Amino acid sequence: MNMKYKTILFRTVIVMLLAVLTALIATRRNNGFAVPNGVDNIKTSEMVKGGRDDSNDSYTEESYEADSRGVVKENDGNISRKDSEDSLTALPKLNLSDYEKLSIDPLKPQIYEGSALKNRLKELAGLDKTYKKIYKNYDAYPENILAAFCNEPGMSEFVMGYTDWDGGEKPEYTESELEDEFPLLLQWDTRWGYESYGDSCIGLAGCAPVCMAMVALAVTGDAEVTPDKTASYAMERGYYLKGTGTSWSFLTEGAKNFGLYGRELGISERAVMSELEAGHPVICSMRPGIFTVRGHFIVLAGLRDGRIIVRDPNSAYRSSLLWDFSEIKAQIKNMWSYTIQSQSPTVRRDRSDEQYDLIFDVRD
Repeated sequence: MNMKYKTILFRTVIVMLLAVLTALIATRRNNGFAVPNGVDNIKTSEMVKGGRDDSNDSYTEESYEADSRGVVKENDGNISRKDSEDSLTALPKLNLSDYEKLSIDPLKPQIYEGSALKNRLKELAGLDKTYKKIYKNYDAYPENILAAFCNEPGMSEFVMGYTDWDGGEKPEYTESELEDEFPLLLQWDTRWGYESYGDSCIGLAGCAPVCMAMVALAVTGDAEVTPDKTASYAMERGYYLKGTGTSWSFLTEGAKNFGLYGRELGISERAVMSELEAGHPVICSMRPGIFTVRGHFIVLAGLRDGRIIVRDPNSAYRSSLLWDFSEIKAQIKNMWSYTIQSQSPTVRRDRSDEQYDLIFDVRD
């Protein structure tokens, strides 16, 4: 073999080795803990790992795999999810890297209290400049706000502005929210998140009134029904019990004030799918699990390809996924569907309804 061909062969081998080395480095970077965040942020056959065990606060490993269609499969639970690909307002999603660098799993919220909270925030402060600013002023914030922030980096604007809020202006919906079929409203939106709700604020405890505002806007189109108004009404009429949360009766009796007829469904897949197929949104009271560490309300906004579109007032990420009812059924306490009040059927109130007037949901 002459020198010319030896040189070509040598260069070819070097190029191939460099390509393999580059691929190995990229794979190593992407094999750290990360959370898939919609089809635009998922790499083909990307593996992301990590998680925390609620029972003993120890670190455990789990894995998710995403294929080129954006379907995310949780290997240990046989759960598949897909970005909802809504034609609605672009949700304020975080990039995959935002979750990856912080080791936060939005599908497994954690409880942080006392020293564990401070230690976790200190960890995050070493990874992100916003968390660093908050950590430096740790004592200026209520612990429940800091705990929520440790689970949801999307709250950064809300948390950063918490100490400076002076009452603000009258909340109004954006043009895109008014045009969308079913826009997502977040509890910790700075337009209304700081407003009082019970012994806390809408940003932390106002999931029920925010869900009611979302449903009212979608069903009636009334732009005057904003989360601050639904929260204020709930408090004025005694639907909020201090230290506990929002009464389930707010979901039926309280709905009338906003031009809605709310009907209790219980926990029936047949009933909820029928309501969603008819275009009737459903509010769910949730147990601890994927959506909450204590208690929460979310909206089932409709169906796409036989799967459920969720509007979670505490997470743009979870609101970007499609869900099978079987994935969330075990975490549902109760459900209510909604239509315009003038279109509501006449339903007899029986004794079984009365028990829910005395049950209150634990606030998040």
